Amino acid sequence: VLFVAARFVVRIFLAAEDTLAVVVAAAESAAARRGLALGILAALGGVGHGLAAVSYAVVGGGPQGWRLLYLAAALPLVVIAWLRRSLGETRRFAAHQARLAGVGVPLVRPLAALLREHPRRVAALAAMILPIYLVTAPAVGFQSKFLQETHGYAPATIALLYLVGGGASIAAQLATGRISDAVGRRPAALVMTALTARATLVLYRGSGPWVIVGWLLMMASYLGVDVMV
Repeated sequence: VLFVAARFVVRIFLAAEDTLAVVVAAAESAAARRGLALGILAALGGVGHGLAAVSYAVVGGGPQGWRLLYLAAALPLVVIAWLRRSLGETRRFAAHQARLAGVGVPLVRPLAALLREHPRRVAALAAMILPIYLVTAPAVGFQSKFLQETHGYAPATIALLYLVGGGASIAAQLATGRISDAVGRRPAALVMTALTARATLVLYRGSGPWVIVGWLLMMASYLGVDVMV
């Protein structure tokens, strides 16, 4: 019960951190390079996933393995908390605050304005995001457990998959962001979403080498979807 409660709270703040990172990257990037900037951000996240997977191969076999990983991941947060004191505000937010100097803005006003000015776009994004993450969140979260328990993969083998597939996924994020800068966000989002659905099906319903193919394609395309959304 304690683990689930702590995990619940952690996920809330992790999601907030992830959202803020995307906002900062988007706000500080020119429109022509915004896809590439978010692709780089996603690629760095992929590096973190890969590092965690390789670390799991080293210490994940014992009953305390996953606890050691949590401890190792928590320690850098102390350093990050100290480093972020020097993180400057985005130029757009500073300019916005200057325009609103001395004027109080209720927290709900930006959301109300968004719903009032772009109702169809908000509804379309919500309708797209909900089913995507309803499927991809558990599909990604349980892939390591699925490969071990259903197909008998050892933690070291899964770590090797992450090491090889992670490099391909990082390249895919950079390519997806750059392509979206050239052809548009919507075509890139549609292609990545369709590929993610197909690859997830291949991973969880396939057999033999198709499982690996599905896993590699799912990771690359899922992160691509994340960049586009």
